[in-house]
This record gives sequence, structure tokens and C-alpha cells, in this order.
Amino acid sequence: MSQAVEGNPATSTTGTPGRLFSRESSGLVRVGSPWRMLLLNVANIGVVYIMFTYWSHPAIFPQSNLLLAIPIAAGMAIFFNLLYGMFAAIMPRTGSEYVFLSRTFHPVVGFMASFAAATSQSFWVGIGGYWIAQFVLGPMFSAYGAVSGDATIAAIGSWANSPDTYLLFGTVFVVLMAALNIRGLRAYLRFQDINWVIGAVTGIVLLVIFALATNDAFRTGFDRYAAAAGIPGYQQTLDLAAAQGMPTGFSLVDTLGIIPIIWLISWASTYMGGEVRTPAKTQLRATVGGMLLYAGIAWVLFAAITRAVPVEFNQALAWLSYNGTPPEGGAFEAYPVFMLYAGVLIDSLPLFLIVAAGLVLWSYFWVPSAMLIATRAMFAWSFDRLAPEKLSEVHPRYHSPWVAVLVVAVIGEAFLVLYHYGVFKFLTPALAYYGVFWLVSLCGVVFPYLPHTRPLLEASPVNWRVAGIPVMAICGAVGLVYFTIGLYFMLTNSLLFLNTTEQLLTTAAQFVIPLVLFFVVRAYRASRGVPIDAAFRELPPE
Repeated sequence: MSQAVEGNPATSTTGTPGRLFSRESSGLVRVGSPWRMLLLNVANIGVVYIMFTYWSHPAIFPQSNLLLAIPIAAGMAIFFNLLYGMFAAIMPRTGSEYVFLSRTFHPVVGFMASFAAATSQSFWVGIGGYWIAQFVLGPMFSAYGAVSGDATIAAIGSWANSPDTYLLFGTVFVVLMAALNIRGLRAYLRFQDINWVIGAVTGIVLLVIFALATNDAFRTGFDRYAAAAGIPGYQQTLDLAAAQGMPTGFSLVDTLGIIPIIWLISWASTYMGGEVRTPAKTQLRATVGGMLLYAGIAWVLFAAITRAVPVEFNQALAWLSYNGTPPEGGAFEAYPVFMLYAGVLIDSLPLFLIVAAGLVLWSYFWVPSAMLIATRAMFAWSFDRLAPEKLSEVHPRYHSPWVAVLVVAVIGEAFLVLYHYGVFKFLTPALAYYGVFWLVSLCGVVFPYLPHTRPLLEASPVNWRVAGIPVMAICGAVGLVYFTIGLYFMLTNSLLFLNTTEQLLTTAAQFVIPLVLFFVVRAYRASRGVPIDAAFRELPPE
């Protein structure tokens, strides 16, 4: 983590056997401001991919209402986001939970959690472009083409709905994001600035479209689309859901079921701990503010959608997509995503093309930030000499861990191919990540009381207490409750696709592999005269 100013990279040499860290300084530069890091966090959560919340939550937990569930989840998650911000203020170093856990518990705990996080982010790096074609391009173009009768748009929709197209998009976006991230955080932030403007304009246009639409217009458009697509129409969808036993009413359990589905953890900026200015102010604003902004967008957009698309219809279509059987048998082929709803409602080709382009660009917005997380985790391992020193090599011009970027791109492409052939489901990394977050929550509970970590909190700007109890411990306790609920649903509800034997083995491998690697590497480093354990008794140099 470097104190170098912009444009004046720190110099460092390759690690030598007796040195604790692979470099004397990171070579990274501090370019992250509070507002840019807040937007990075929202981008990493994935604004466009709140569609999974609108789709999966009603499908799996139909006795709930998203207009209630989103605020309830946000009210609980805000404590955990504050905890991450506090950790990043106390330990402003690159690597996030790797640094927090390795310096609090044991280096192997930090490495296991960070390895699971990095492989999860690499998975999302791989399948991000795949989803853009599958859930953005396909539904929008198919819906608009069917309703408008535009053969060209319909043909594009048909092409976009092909698994081969999904794979092509995924590969193209892996290459594009690798090229962007090699150019460093400064280049990414310029890209982010442009994309936020595009996304904001697109979001406002969508809000206007849904706010001005009527249910009659949506019913008419959806029936046209359904006839062209060969799926049940508006009223038939409602009738089928009722006939096939969709639960109705309200349930607190179903409401809490949003916890394993909606992603309200705004923490990407904490991985760039050595690349942000004014760490305490930046991280606290970015983690808490980012989550609140994302939750607000998710709630407002869904509230706007319900003007034309009632909660009951979205619930019925979502539930049938997971559980239902159409009259003619087979699969219920309809993705209940707001892109499809927008395609049904838009009646102007120029407006449609503007919205479609904006959504595709905003979808891509999320993917490079996932690569940032994975590369910074690998950089931190390498800095502590747990991984090859090449992974902490910084590009002399762009100040980016360029070797780590290439490694993540290769891993992401491998995940993409495995996903394409059905080895993984779309919520696959969530189980591992909730395990990581549970560990971070536990770390927050004990951090203020352990003899070797308490002085760090007391010397920090976040040494806050309520009735004599450290705020950090309170946030950790709420986090334990939040993620215990999430893990319970993940392990007991088969519709989340996370409790299969294959999935459990995959998740276990994300923790067992680094467990074994740690002790192998430690033994190897010891044989080379590298005191690897000593590095974890202090923070890495800046």
C-alpha cells in the first residue's frame, strides 16, 4: 500500500528470503474519493441485477411483498456494512477481509475466507457477460419484437436467446474487462464516471416509462408477447398460478427469505484500502451510503413497476417460472425480469434502443468491479508471500496488479465454460460468501476485546460505544443474526440451488483448498528462510 502520489509510483524490489513482505511498498496509488468509492460499491452490487430479487424472491418466497421485504433486509444489513467500513478505517490496507481476519484470528482463516471470496468474484467475472445476453438482451428484444411486430428486433432477440450467444458475450466481456483493469483503478474510475451518467439517464427513463404506464397497456402488450412466444397470457398466468397452488397471504418467514437473495453488502471499496484517500471517511461513506443508495434504487424501481405490473402478477409469473407447468407441459419459458416488462411497454423504436443500450452498458458496469475485488485479494496474498510474488507485481505505468488481472481473466473464462455446460447455477457463490460474511461478523464481535486487536480499535477514529458496548461488537452481532438466517435458508430451501451435494462439495472446496495450500506454502517458505507467520503480527506496509 503506497504513500506515492498520483503519477509518482513507489519503487520496490522483488522479495528476498528474509523479508516479511514481498515488497517494501505496494506501488499502488491513492486515487479513490468518497463519492467514487460509494459508486464503485453500488456498481459491484449490480444495479441491473436487482432483477434477480424481483424474480427469485417472489418465486421462492411467495408469501411476502418486496415493498416490505427490501426495507426490512436493508435495516438489518446496514449494521454489517458499517462493520466493513469500520474495519477498513482501522486497517486501511488492500485485501479487505483477508487482512481483517488474518490479523485477528489466524492467517489460515483469513486466507480461506479470502480465497473463497476471490473465487466467487472470479465466477461472476466469467458469467457477467453471459447474463447480459440471457437476461437483458434476450427478454427486451424478444418482448419488443413480438409486441411491435418488428421482425429485425425479434430476430435479434432470437439470436440473443441462444446459449451460444450467451457464451460469446461472456467471453467478449472477460476480455474487455481485463483490458480495462490492466489500465488501473484510475482508468476504471473514468469508465465508472461515464457509465454512471448513462445508468442514471437510463434509470430515469425506465422510471418514467413504468410510472406513466397503465395496467391495461401492460396487459395488452403482454398478451401480444405471450401469443408470439407461445406462453400463457396475462389472465391465464394469474389463473395458472392459483390453480397450481401458489401460496398467498403474508408470512414473516417468507419476508426474511429475501436475505439470501438480495445482495445488500456494499464492500468492494474495502479491497482497495491502499488506494483510497482519507480511508476512514471514504470507507464509512462508501459502505453505508452505497448500501442505502442501492436499496433505495431497488425499492423505488419496484414501486414504479407495480403501477403497470401489479405485485400479484409479478409474483404469479415468478412463481410459475420456478414451480409451474404450462398447460401443454414442458418448461414455463418466461423470465419475469423488468427488462421484459419494459420491452412490452415501450412503443417507440428510438426509445427502445436507448433503453436497451443503456441497460447493456449498465449491466457491464458491474463486471469489472468484480475483477477489482479478485485481483486485490490475490495481490494481498502475494504481498504476505502466501502466493507467487508475480501476483503483486504492479504495472510500471498503470499502477495495476496486471499479472493478477490476467490470472483472474483466465479463471473467469474457465468458470464461464463450466457454467455454460450446467456445472454451476447462478446463485452458486452466494453460499461461500455468506460463510465469509459470517466469519467477518464474528470477527467484529471479538475484535474490541482481544488483547492484540483492542489497541487498534482504541487508536482508530471509529472507537465508538453505545452504553459502554463497542459499536463494532453490536454490528458484528447483528451481522451474525443476518447471515445465520441467510445460511439457514440456503441450506434448507432447494429452490435456491445451494444445498445439492455438488454445490456443497464445491463450496467446501473453496475453503478446504486454501486450508491445505496455506500449510504447504508455509512449510515451503520456512524451508527458504521466510518467516511467514511473523508478517501476520503486523499490518503490511503502505
